[in-house]
Amino acid sequence: MKYPETSPRPVVDEYYGVKVEDPYRWLEDAKDPTVRDWTEARNRLMREFLDAVLQRPGQIFAIKRQPPLQQPMLVILSSADDLASEQVLLDPNQLDPSGGIAIDFFVASLDGNKVAVSLSKGGSERGDLYIYDVATRQPLSDVISRVQIPTGGGSFAWTESGDVYYTRYPRPCERPDEDLDFFEQIYFHQIG
Repeated sequence: MKYPETSPRPVVDEYYGVKVEDPYRWLEDAKDPTVRDWTEARNRLMREFLDAVLQRPGQIFAIKRQPPLQQPMLVILSSADDLASEQVLLDPNQLDPSGGIAIDFFVASLDGNKVAVSLSKGGSERGDLYIYDVATRQPLSDVISRVQIPTGGGSFAWTESGDVYYTRYPRPCERPDEDLDFFEQIYFHQIG
């Protein structure tokens, strides 16, 4: 990513005898045309990045909240401008009508054919990772437990070959019980 140049324009203030230099105070003036141009350039850069991350060939993956349903759903759209193209990929409310299953996070594969979803139960925020085939909307047999814990988060990244790297916390018997929410490590998983 090539960020717009941000030239320092130092301003020095003195507080109680201490001189404090702020080289980027000029960016606080939102009415300055230079600041507006700088902001627009950064916004364009971020839009390009987000479009690449959130969109896969011919489809956009998104979380949709639809009250009065208890949990948000994972949907696919062919375009952000075509809401009629929406298709539900995963609805946790159908997995558990009481609302006890939630999507923690999701990551679509680079080709958009699969999506990895961390699901937690009963408000635990302790997620297990499931891989869904986008065409069939069905989960594969690949399930990876303990990829997320409360306040600890989790992560998942697809390789170009369609396999995955993921973070995982220890399972019972791998560490003492009091250490199960620590020692997050990175693992590789070959799909299938």
